[in-house]
Formats: sequence, structure tokens, C-alpha cells
Amino acid sequence: MIGPDDLLEEARELAKTARSREVRRRSAMSRAYYAAFHRADEAARSAGYRFDASEGAGSHVHLLAFLARLPDPGARTAARSLKTLKKQRVLADYQLAEDISMHMVEQVIEQAEYLLTELLPPPEPA
Repeated sequence: MIGPDDLLEEARELAKTARSREVRRRSAMSRAYYAAFHRADEAARSAGYRFDASEGAGSHVHLLAFLARLPDPGARTAARSLKTLKKQRVLADYQLAEDISMHMVEQVIEQAEYLLTELLPPPEPA
């Protein structure tokens, strides 16, 4: 089984060899986003979040809305950060005519790292 930290590590590994390979830059951005998404999902579930597909919209939209409603300022900041990361992931995955620079990749990975380590650190082992 893998977790958010594994996805973030894959993003870092892809970025190391991405300077001349745009497909790796795009993949690194996508993996970084999903690392952040899954950590946010873990944190939200521990606060009572349950996705209900019958409510319409997707799980990403519902997760962002749930985090934004929590009283914890870190969770609300994480929601804003995740929203920004999602826009970058959509750019990387769907806007193939757009150039993806190494600078963009580095920013996305940094933002995902911040979300995973500072805003929503992993729960302490029991």
C-alpha cells in the first residue's frame, strides 16, 4: 500500500529528470497534487468527512468545501492551497498546448510539501 508521502516522493523523483522531458514535468505536478489531495482526504476523514456521490459534484470539490468549513485555520489554508494545486494539476493533465516549466513544477512540489508537513502533518502513530 502507498500513501501521500510516497506520491510526493515520486513527484520529487520525476522532477529530478524532468528538465528536458515535459511529460515528466507534467507527471511530477500531477503526483504532487495527488499527494496533497490524499493527505487532505485523510485529515478530513479524521474530522468526520464522508464523501457522498449522491450530492452531486466530485469528491475533490466536496473535500475542498469540507476543509474550508472546518474551524482549524490550518485546514482552511490547506483548502486554499489544495485548490491552487488542483488548478495546476488540471493544467498539467489537460492543457497539453500550455508549456509547463521546471519553475512551475518546483513551486507545485514545494506547495504540496508544505501542505503535507506543515498544514496537515500525518497523524502520530498510535
